[in-house]
Amino acid sequence: MTLNVELHAFYAERYPRIPAAARKIMEHASEELALSGQADRALAAGAPAPRFTLPSATGPHRVAASGR
Repeated sequence: MTLNVELHAFYAERYPRIPAAARKIMEHASEELALSGQADRALAAGAPAPRFTLPSATGPHRVAASGR
């Protein structure tokens, strides 16, 4: 079973159990995200990630090299 099939099955089983007010909020947020165009700006599968820096728990920042 693929992840997509599992996610659709999970959604189909659980979605009706979500209270109507919560579903409305979720649907509105999903709509806003779709209209934002964020998906068009996302990296494609297999594209190298840009270089970025994250703080570590011990103090110094860690730099992730591009594509790693």
